[in-house]
Amino acid sequence: MMNTVRKSENLLPFPVISAAANGDTTAMCAILKHYEGYIAKLCTRTLKDDAGNTYSYVDEEMRNRLQVRLITRTLAFGVLVIGGSPFCSSAFSVVPFSPAPWLFGSCSR
Repeated sequence: MMNTVRKSENLLPFPVISAAANGDTTAMCAILKHYEGYIAKLCTRTLKDDAGNTYSYVDEEMRNRLQVRLITRTLAFGVLVIGGSPFCSSAFSVVPFSPAPWLFGSCSR
């Protein structure tokens, strides 16, 4: 059974996401900091030299591309609040949406 308390500790708070989507640089830095380990894991490559030794390294170009992609998608992310503030009551619903997902193209190249 999954521990829901630990899972909720790893989530970014809604105000941070909302502020970053509205262009707040401090919030955007918090999002990049939150995902830096995951991005580094995705960008880790293994290199084998002539002697047969293997080395792991982080592909900096790919890391920069993923960071730019995360920033672009975060800025394109919007929150549609139906019925008022999302912090007012449980009767109100918050619906995430992306205004133009086709605008940025596909990730594979």
